Amino acid sequence: MKKLLIVIITSLFAVSAHAQLYVGGNIGLTSGRDGTGIGINIAPELGYYINDHFNVGGFLSYQSRYNTFGVTPYFRWNIVAFADRLRLFLSATAPMRFTGEYQSYGFNFRPGFSVFLGNGLSLMAHIGTFGYAYTKYATYSTSGWLARVDGDSISVGVCVDLGWR
Repeated sequence: MKKLLIVIITSLFAVSAHAQLYVGGNIGLTSGRDGTGIGINIAPELGYYINDHFNVGGFLSYQSRYNTFGVTPYFRWNIVAFADRLRLFLSATAPMRFTGEYQSYGFNFRPGFSVFLGNGLSLMAHIGTFGYAYTKYATYSTSGWLARVDGDSISVGVCVDLGWR
């Protein structure tokens, strides 16, 4: 895990001397599939614009409902921009969550958009997910392909640009 984090951080700074660093994150609510219990998700984000079309980054996350911590590196393709205010993108992510006897990892694709609000501030949202997931809890494990648009696959957050482009 430490090696993966070092590779991500190194790639953020080594990709391009003229890229832009940004920070952000999201806070959200989640509920169990059976409708019981509500949890809080906290996910700060650090990212790096390679150029106008690509960026790399990652989220650190905590989910109170499942008491799990995680890291999610991503590669984002900015597909199209409208008047430098609205940007549609597709993220390729590799979420990994863990705590005690619980482990989860996989890869997925997440479409989304960002809206530039001014002064380096953007509102970002991911809507849906498609990919593969493996989960292990104690002696029970499950894996498989998933495609969904539900409350747990929708996230909204903010980003603040910290550098130059």
